[in-house]
Amino acid sequence: MIRISMDKRFKIGTAFNICLLLFFGFFTVYQLYSMNKIITTGLESDIKLIITSEKAGKDLYYLQQKYKKLDITEQNKHLPQISQTLGRLNTEFSQLHKVLESLTGNDSHLLTEIEPKTDLRPYLAKPSEEIALKKQELVELMQKLHTQIVFIRNHNLNFLAEQKNALSALSKSHQSKIATVTIFTAMIAFIILLFLSHQIRLPTRKIIEIIRKVRDGNYSIPSRRQTGNEIDQIVAGLSIMAENLKIRDHLKLEKIQLEKKRFATLANFLSAPLFMINDEKKVAFANDEFLTLFKLGWDDIYEVTFQQIPLPAELKEKLTALIAEKKWVENEPWDIIGDNYAFELYVSLIPVKTTDNSQASLIVSLGKIDCRKKSARINA
Repeated sequence: MIRISMDKRFKIGTAFNICLLLFFGFFTVYQLYSMNKIITTGLESDIKLIITSEKAGKDLYYLQQKYKKLDITEQNKHLPQISQTLGRLNTEFSQLHKVLESLTGNDSHLLTEIEPKTDLRPYLAKPSEEIALKKQELVELMQKLHTQIVFIRNHNLNFLAEQKNALSALSKSHQSKIATVTIFTAMIAFIILLFLSHQIRLPTRKIIEIIRKVRDGNYSIPSRRQTGNEIDQIVAGLSIMAENLKIRDHLKLEKIQLEKKRFATLANFLSAPLFMINDEKKVAFANDEFLTLFKLGWDDIYEVTFQQIPLPAELKEKLTALIAEKKWVENEPWDIIGDNYAFELYVSLIPVKTTDNSQASLIVSLGKIDCRKKSARINA
């Protein structure tokens, strides 16, 4: 068993649980941050690509419509406005070219084919029919390119839907990780708390076992190596208490043996019913005549207070009054009559004193005796 104090054990358990909670908290935050970053990065690029393709498709469609609405005839093809309009349209396509190129990449040959045909200004010197054919060809190529851009947008939308399922699976994966870590953390915390609880419960059981031994009269407490914790202090206190109880019980036994000797000395000379009350107001001894007279057993009277022994109530009241007044009567006749009994007694109270002339116990005789003669023998 780890010999550390209860206070330290509680502190260790609390600190460990706090560390586990912090670990679980940081792990959860990291997993959520990681998942959010993956989702944000993936969605931002996909959404940006969809928005770009949507805008590029609209711009290409509007540019196609502008080319389609051009009306170039023999009468107006030499006008400055026509040349300016064609130049402006070519500039718009040049600006749109970079966006279209980022969307199509190297897979589109239409963009390469369309680029030189967007400038119709060199064809103004040619017949209007040829200009119309070039314009029609350009419009058709733009329509094909627009269809390709729409396809790219739709493909990105489908990919985004698939990405949504992937993100859902990723979310479930992170949730499973968090759940696994939660269960693992709870198991570790439970094991550690169970261990610390065992460390606390085991010495408590030892203390209860020691208390039970002392209660049953076994005062031999095993010694422990002193480490300064609370358990060792309690065991040391119990050891001192057990030693004091052992000494007290030994003195009590010596006292009982002394009273036995005193009573035995008197009992050898008397045949009257009598019993002894010690200084604790308990019945210490009684002779066979007393037990036979009142039909009692030894267990009924030994170490029982005088007021609790099963004697007639009138007898106990009279004796209690005499003892309280310290009235030491000699062969005083008493008739104790009840519903189911009748006793003719001669009561004598004989105080037994120690060497310093203090009263140690009291002998109560219920038969006729020579009190002076027997008292002289007892005091001798």
